[in-house]
Amino acid sequence: MNKIVSALFTCVFALLFINFKAFSQTTLQTITPAFNLANNPGSITFAVRNNNSYPIAITTVSIFHNQANNGSKYTVWYHTSSLTGAPNITSANGWQQLGASANITASTGVVPVLTNKYLIIPPATTYRFAVTLSLGYMYYTTSTTNIWSSGGVDILTGNNSTSPGYAGGVPAATTTPATFSGSITFETAAPNNLTALSVILPTNGAQFCSYDSTGVKVVIKNVGSVAQSNFPVTAAYTSSAGTAHITAIHTATIQPFVNDTFFIGKIMPPAGFNYSMKAYTELSSDTKNFNDTTLSSISFNYKPQVPTPITFDDTVCNGAAAFFGVVNPITNTTYQWYDALTGGNLVNVSNVLTLNGLTVDTSFYISGTFSGCVSDRGIATVRISTPPQIFLPNDTVLCLSKSLILDGGNSGGKYLWSTGDTTQTITLTTQTGTYWVKVDKYCVVTDTTHVTIHPEPFCSGISYIRMVNTYKFKPSSVLNVGHYEWFFGDGTTSTLDTPTHTYSYGVPHPDYKVKLVYGNICGYDTLYRLVPTGIHDVTELQSSINCFPNPANDNIDITSDFALLQNVIIINTVGEVVFKQSYENDIKLSLNLKQLSQGAYFLSIKTNEGNITKPIQIVR
Repeated sequence: MNKIVSALFTCVFALLFINFKAFSQTTLQTITPAFNLANNPGSITFAVRNNNSYPIAITTVSIFHNQANNGSKYTVWYHTSSLTGAPNITSANGWQQLGASANITASTGVVPVLTNKYLIIPPATTYRFAVTLSLGYMYYTTSTTNIWSSGGVDILTGNNSTSPGYAGGVPAATTTPATFSGSITFETAAPNNLTALSVILPTNGAQFCSYDSTGVKVVIKNVGSVAQSNFPVTAAYTSSAGTAHITAIHTATIQPFVNDTFFIGKIMPPAGFNYSMKAYTELSSDTKNFNDTTLSSISFNYKPQVPTPITFDDTVCNGAAAFFGVVNPITNTTYQWYDALTGGNLVNVSNVLTLNGLTVDTSFYISGTFSGCVSDRGIATVRISTPPQIFLPNDTVLCLSKSLILDGGNSGGKYLWSTGDTTQTITLTTQTGTYWVKVDKYCVVTDTTHVTIHPEPFCSGISYIRMVNTYKFKPSSVLNVGHYEWFFGDGTTSTLDTPTHTYSYGVPHPDYKVKLVYGNICGYDTLYRLVPTGIHDVTELQSSINCFPNPANDNIDITSDFALLQNVIIINTVGEVVFKQSYENDIKLSLNLKQLSQGAYFLSIKTNEGNITKPIQIVR
C-alpha cells in the first residue's frame, strides 16, 4: 500500500511539474544596448529556431528603442522559413504581419512592442522575423555572438550562417551582418490549439448581385500537438446593418501543424451593403484564444437590388404603331425585352419600343441590367381596339378676361394634354399656344388646336403738355391698346395716340372735358379729363356766376356759365367764416341757409378760372 501511495504521489508531482513547465514563459534576450543606425524608416531581421520536440508560442516581442523615435510605431513581420538571403519585407513575398504597436513613447532601452500574441513555431522549425519602424532610424548592434539560446529556442542574428541579420531601409534591408537588439518571450504551445489563418472565399474585394449566393471557405491550421476533429468553424460577416454568422462542424481529422481548407457553407446576405468577414475556430479544449480568429478580414459587397422596370403601356388601333417602354429609365442601366416572363426570346435592347402590325393584345417583358446584375422582369402590354373621337374646336381667338374649356370627350378614357394634365377637360385663360390631347380609350387618338389669347386694353389716365392754348395729349400707362379716339370737347376729334390740339380764344365756355376712347379687339374703355383753357377775364367770370334768390330765405342756388365751382365760403359782416364747403368741379350748387341768422353776408367762390366775391342778404 505504501508503494502505491508513493507511486501515486510521484505521478501527481510529475504531472504538476509537466503542466507548470509546459506553460511557463521564457524571455530570450540578445545583446543591448544598440548604437548603430539603419536607414529612415528602418528595419532589422532575425530568426527564431525551435529546437524542441514540441511547439512553442511567441507571446511578446521587445526591441531596443531610442527615445529619439518616440511617436513612431513598430510592426513585426514573420516568414515561415529561415530565408537566408537579403529580405524583401512584403506580403507578396510571403511575409505576414504578426502585429503593429501603438505609437511608442518610452525612455531609451528595450521595450515591448507586441504583447498578448500567440505565434506558434512547430518543433524543429525556424521562422524568420523582421521589425520595421514607421518613422525614424532602427537601432541595431554588432556582436561576435550570433546565436542566443534559452529553453531549447535560439535567436539567430548577426553573421549567423543559417539566417543572418540584416538592417536598413523598408522593405529591403541590405546592411549585414546586423545583430538584433531585443528579446522574445515564449512558452510551450498548448497541445490543443487551432487557428483560422485566412478567409479565401469570398475573395477579398468580390462583388455579388442581390440574388447570388457565395460560398465561405476558410484555411485553418492545427498548431497544437494533438490531432483534432469535430469542432465548429465560424465566419462572421459584418455590415452597417449588423453582424451575422455561418457555422459548420469540421468532422475530418486534422493532424498537428497541418493546414486544411474548410468549406463552411453558402450565404446570401441582404443586398446594398459592404461586408467584412473574419473566421474563427471554436475548439472547446483550446484555452489559447489569441490565434483563434483570422488576423485580417476580407471585404466584399452585395450590390443593391436592381429595381424591376416600371413600364407604360399603349393602346392602338389594329395594325398601328405601338409605343411602350420604361418610365424614368435609370442611368447606366441596360434594358432587355423578352416575349416571356422567364426565359423566352430576346426581342430588343432599349428602354422604349415601337412595334407595327400588332393585331391582338400582346404583352412584353423587360428586365434591367446594372453593374452586371439583372432585375426581375416587368410587363408592358399593347391593347388593340377602335379609335375614339375628339372634337377640339378649330383655331380660336380668346380675350384674357374670358376662359376657354377644352374637352377631350370620351368619358372614362385616359388623357394626356400638352400641359401635362390628365383630366378630361382643361381651362385656358392666359397662355397663347398650340394645345393637344392624347385620348386613350381602347385606342389612342390625338387632336390639336391653336388658341390665341389677347390681353385686355388698359390706360390709367390722360396727361398733357400745355403751351398757351395748345395741348399735346398723351395716354398714361398704356398696355395692349390698338385703337384711340379723342374728343376734345369743342367738337373736334383725333385717332392719333398722342394728338396735339389748339383751343380758340374769346368764346365764353366751361373748361373743356376731353374724352379718350381706347381699346383693342377684346373691348373698349373711356377716360375723361377737364382741361382749363384760361381764356376768360375776371369781369366775365364775375358776371358768369349767379346767386338766386338774393335776398334769400332758407336756400340759395349758385350757377356758373363756364367756370367749375370748387369751393364756397360764407363770411358775416364782422369777418367770421360761418359756412365752408368744397365741391368737385360742379357748375351748379344749392346751399342750405337755415342755420344762418338774418342779415348781410359775403359769398367767396373759388373756381377753376379764379376767385370771386358776391354779397347776399338773408331775410326771414
